[in-house]
Amino acid sequence: MQTAFSDQLTPKVEMPSVAGQWQKGRLLGSGTFGCVYEATNRHTGALCAMKEVNIIPDDAKSAESLRQLEQEIKFLSQFKHENIVQYYGSDMVSFPL
Repeated sequence: MQTAFSDQLTPKVEMPSVAGQWQKGRLLGSGTFGCVYEATNRHTGALCAMKEVNIIPDDAKSAESLRQLEQEIKFLSQFKHENIVQYYGSDMVSFPL
């Protein structure tokens, strides 16, 4: 399972769905809990950074990734300022094994 901006991760905070709205582009970087890609809004052409995290059910590392992603989403979704990364939304996408 992969998640890019997952609104299913934080049920207490209502997040707008961005499914199909963004086209994933080139890889910008990777870290312990995922990869960051350039993304383009299919409707407006706006550019943003998209974090993608692979989740494996019943996996301790994936559980930690989800926990940290929940904290990141909760933190970033509270702020709207030109010097702070803007959080636009999240989606969870499942892929067949």
